[in-house]
Amino acid sequence: MKYILPLFTLMIFVIAPTAHADNHSEKMTKPGTTVVAYHADWCGSCKILGPKMENAMNSLDAETKAKLKKVKFDFTDDATKATTKEKAEKHNLAAMLPSGEGKPPTGFVKVIDTETGAVLAKITKAMSEEEIAGVLK
Repeated sequence: MKYILPLFTLMIFVIAPTAHADNHSEKMTKPGTTVVAYHADWCGSCKILGPKMENAMNSLDAETKAKLKKVKFDFTDDATKATTKEKAEKHNLAAMLPSGEGKPPTGFVKVIDTETGAVLAKITKAMSEEEIAGVLK
């Protein structure tokens, strides 16, 4: 019985911080980079850029991937636009949404400094997978 209490105590120290971090991960802003994809299902550039981005992301090492927060702004229709607006507000990215009416800009990815909100780079369909991976590193 004397071994149960230390094991229970150890579990509290190991599990409690992890649960706490998960519960508040939406509200915490960690230093790093946010990758924001401007997408629509009807966008031809998105259809070209999507696979390139996926391959570039897959080529990155685990440490680099862990530093990247990925967010997809989907402008396909009114429902996805509404979800995108909520997502942008949740991730403190509302300033990155297009303003005004009309066709939203799609077919590119912005790389943003999570701490300052500064745009570090813009990725387009014209870039190769290697160039995209280089930007993300």
